[in-house]
Amino acid sequence: MGALALGQIVRLVPATVRIHKGLLKNFSDIKPDDRLIGVIAEGPIAVIRIQSHGRNTATLTYERPDGGIDRRLIQRSELGGIARVAERGRPFSADGADFRLALEALRIAESHYIDPYAAVAESRIEPYPHQIEAVYEVLLRQQPISFVLADDPGAGKTIMSGLLIKELMLRGVVRRCLVIAPGSLVEQWQDELAGKFALDFRLMSRNQIEESYTGNPFAEDPLWIARIDQLARAEDMLARVGAVEWDLVIVDEAHKMAAHVYGSKVERTLAYQLGELLRERTRHLLLLTATPHNGKDNDFLAFMSLVDADRFAGRLRPGQKVPDLEGALRRKSKEKLTDFDGKPLFPRREARTLRYDLSDAEKDLYRKVTAYVRDGLAKAQRMRKERDEIRGLAVGFALTSLQRRLASSPAAIYRSLERRHRRLTERLDQLRREADSGVGGPDLGRWQRRAIFGFDPDDYSDEDVQILEESLLEGATAARTVEELAVELEELSPLVPQAEALRRRRDDAKWRRLREAVVRDADDVSEGQPVKLIIFSEYVDTIEYLRDRLQDEFGRPDSVLVIHGRMRRQDRRQVQDQFRVDPIVRVLLATDAAGEGVNLQAANMVVNYDLPWNPNRIEQRFGRVHRIGQRRTCYLWNLLAEGTREGVVFDRLFAKIESIRAAVGNDSVYDILGDAELNRSLRELLERAIMEADSPESDAYMQQRLEDSFDRQFQNAMNQQALVPELRSVASTEQIRRDMDRAQLKKLQPYHVRAFFMQALRRFGGTARPRERGRFEITRVPAALRAGPSGASEAHLRYGRIAFERQYLRVRGRAEAELISPSHPLTRSLVEAVTEKYGQALQDGAMLQDPHDRTADARVLYCLEHSVADGTGTVISKRIQYVELLADGSARDPGDTPHLDYEPYPNQEMTRSVADSLATLGGTSLDEHARNWAIESLSAAHLAECQRAIGHHIAKTRRLVRRRMTEEIRHIDAEHAARRRKNAGPSPTRSPRGDELEARLSQRERELDCHAELISRPPAIRAAAIVIPQQMLSGSRPSPNTQELRERTDRLAIVATLAAERRLGREPSEQPHANPGYDVLSRDPEDGREFFIEVKGHLPDTGEVSISATQILHSKSSPERWRLSLVEVPHGDESQPRVRYLKDPFEGIEIDSLVAKIQVRVNELEARSEDPN
Repeated sequence: MGALALGQIVRLVPATVRIHKGLLKNFSDIKPDDRLIGVIAEGPIAVIRIQSHGRNTATLTYERPDGGIDRRLIQRSELGGIARVAERGRPFSADGADFRLALEALRIAESHYIDPYAAVAESRIEPYPHQIEAVYEVLLRQQPISFVLADDPGAGKTIMSGLLIKELMLRGVVRRCLVIAPGSLVEQWQDELAGKFALDFRLMSRNQIEESYTGNPFAEDPLWIARIDQLARAEDMLARVGAVEWDLVIVDEAHKMAAHVYGSKVERTLAYQLGELLRERTRHLLLLTATPHNGKDNDFLAFMSLVDADRFAGRLRPGQKVPDLEGALRRKSKEKLTDFDGKPLFPRREARTLRYDLSDAEKDLYRKVTAYVRDGLAKAQRMRKERDEIRGLAVGFALTSLQRRLASSPAAIYRSLERRHRRLTERLDQLRREADSGVGGPDLGRWQRRAIFGFDPDDYSDEDVQILEESLLEGATAARTVEELAVELEELSPLVPQAEALRRRRDDAKWRRLREAVVRDADDVSEGQPVKLIIFSEYVDTIEYLRDRLQDEFGRPDSVLVIHGRMRRQDRRQVQDQFRVDPIVRVLLATDAAGEGVNLQAANMVVNYDLPWNPNRIEQRFGRVHRIGQRRTCYLWNLLAEGTREGVVFDRLFAKIESIRAAVGNDSVYDILGDAELNRSLRELLERAIMEADSPESDAYMQQRLEDSFDRQFQNAMNQQALVPELRSVASTEQIRRDMDRAQLKKLQPYHVRAFFMQALRRFGGTARPRERGRFEITRVPAALRAGPSGASEAHLRYGRIAFERQYLRVRGRAEAELISPSHPLTRSLVEAVTEKYGQALQDGAMLQDPHDRTADARVLYCLEHSVADGTGTVISKRIQYVELLADGSARDPGDTPHLDYEPYPNQEMTRSVADSLATLGGTSLDEHARNWAIESLSAAHLAECQRAIGHHIAKTRRLVRRRMTEEIRHIDAEHAARRRKNAGPSPTRSPRGDELEARLSQRERELDCHAELISRPPAIRAAAIVIPQQMLSGSRPSPNTQELRERTDRLAIVATLAAERRLGREPSEQPHANPGYDVLSRDPEDGREFFIEVKGHLPDTGEVSISATQILHSKSSPERWRLSLVEVPHGDESQPRVRYLKDPFEGIEIDSLVAKIQVRVNELEARSEDPN
């Protein structure tokens, strides 16, 4: 086909402007290939088949506008609203600026398909390689997701979960999401998801249920966080959560969902039963735990069956190994985690024990209180044996709490003894007045009764634990009669003034040792940084006691901050922020309400003023400073009272940790402190130590028991880690970095969002003005935009500060800005408003001009949407693609954002004279020609990419499921056959269980077939435009000599740049012509980094060079890696081209959203250039 005139090209382009040809009356009026409007809201459909079921009903099978196939019943009464439509040529009369704005709205609406790392761009995080790998290389490649993420504590499992939720929500896969966590972590989850990912999750509570309209808040709102014990232990909560079909469920500390296998029996805990329910009620399931294996393979198999009941079915028999875990579980140890430059993410850890001796007065109080506790614990044990379970547990809980407060501080033990004495005295007086001889148990609420059975402090918030302890301390007694209660009070009474006397002295031995450490030792480990440390205690009384002492010591009240669970969450966050940024603050006194995951890296020292009875809390506290981003060695100081019962136990624990640390040669031993069995064992040992009588024989016996127990527990914990090996990474750090760098250049950049946002806001009457660098103030948002997408009230009337890039969110002394991204409510409102008002411009088409094109022939630009679905009909990937049809009949891929380099063409005279007829090219319309080329050249590659992404996982899952279930079926059949031989009577030839497993295997294979069957849908045309080259508008063609000189200059400039890169030791490759943004991709073989180089060749007398909008935006998207190669090419061959590089050459340059190029003076670029680097 020869060159076409502009008018010929316009006539060749069929449009989507529809002409109604009259309403339908009968089903017989509908024929295959008819195009009908009124069948579905999305637009016109193409009829495939219609089957009448009589006079009034028919089944219509049709193709949707997006290429999908569907069918529905239609009634004869509906025909009045259905019309047959024909099409005529696009008028190409739309305003070019409207067209570009509507096309940007489409790109923003589909940004999650353009950018494979969309959630990263929309979140306030900088993820690390292992986090990117987990989310994008492992989880998102599964359909559906069913996985155990078992990375070490501190690896950022909350970050990975937030990224996953955000990404799946952006892709439209997830709407309903449930996060389940221990009670101590639910607020942290809510804060992290809101602060880092702008995800508004609600916390489930009984109040939520009482205020619910339907009685089931899970069904009314889509995003929830709930406590694991709250759901597992209450049947009504189980029923509510099970009544909802969830898109995604994430369980933190998932090892609590344990089952225990004893021979042929399986003990399924309440939490495990919750896991089984959720497995059936959600499409995607993610379990988070650092300790998935408890040392028993069959228990581990049962746990893994929560993510795949078929692949991990049954029990292991002698000689069998745990099935292959690939694709079902990932574990990474923190010692092996690195950043993108290969540097370790975690610094070294070191622990010290700060020992001190009690004074004589302190020893006396310690002996008397311990004796009081020991006597009460003995009575509590008898109660439990006598089946007074609740009361025995309550008394034991109260007295062990009293013992811990004794070890905490004089203030804590005094307050506890005083309150207990006062309450029991009041109770005794009341019983005597009422002549009641019996002493009942404490008045406990339902949650308190539930809590003391198998109490785990991680299941509850810091505040809940304090409330429970105080209520039991003040009311739980082993006394059963008035006489026994009077005797207990006689024993308790002298302890109160004795404790008060110690408190008033304000100079106990523990405080003196802390003061010595803070004043003398802290400077030794501060590594030249301002000294900041965190001191942990379990009790607010102790925190307040220390605050007064330390403020007096430092001489200024503002040097010490306090944080605890009774403070409002907002106040706790303010304290955390002040501790990080205020150089005056030296000490943060905290209970465990400081919250795991909170960034307190301003300190590198943690002091355990109180030693918690579950060592998991020790590891969690250490994790406040020993976290990703910390550059200094982290120190943990544990205060230990010599000669106390608890001190003996903790002394052996710390000695064992240090011996293992020396043996293994690293500090990974601290991670074992989170082991659940070790935590239970330590608590039991502490209680036994308190119960033992004081004698040399008893001490020697306890020492040996401690040694044996810790040896066994640590060995078991290390064995459990070894039983879950670290699997091979699916992608190297270099590959992840390379993929992210390339995606960075293609994705929707903040500059694109800003240009669209500001232009659209102005069009709809909004006002914004610049403030600090990169920050803006929106002074008015019109009411129509505040209504939000689909009428949801989300946007605000005004915004004090907004920013489009994360680096501008925080400015010292200014309010934090709101991040404006494609998913922000106001952005979505603008997209919806632009689409509604200007969307027709994409269908009508527009005229655009290409100021860079030196040819003289027009071309047609198409924007198409291609999607890939699986056999269930779920769209697993969607892509926006562009095609340009050239005047010679060929087609090409113009890149990812060709329209940004084209400008609106205001002259509509050329289109008014175009005939309204249709034409074909080789028997095929240009629409079909564009679709066909996209199918062959772009869509096929998209389908192949999807097949590679999920094919391996599905094939391996199929193989492992079949192997495991076949083994189980054979074993069950063999056992059944043996029973038949033993029993002479009649019995079925096949066991019911074997039949059930056969049916399950068949069903699972059908499901895998559906997920493996990928369907490439025909591309749908979303927009079209005629592109007029600059040369055509000038009315003349370039002379052959001029064209040849330009081509020679460009060619020599590319060759010179490739040579310069090779001299730098890099590996350059020239990019295709249709790769706007850079001409050369160059890789550094030493570290794998890639550099993107745009080449501008010019002659010695050239005054200006053209820079496209795409090139400017690419340079800003990756300023560290993008280079402008400015190459002066001599007229003749007497000298070599001179190559100069510019890094971040367009810093400070802003271009209008409708401008496709700018002219830059060569001498200005030369002045800022340097030798290639």
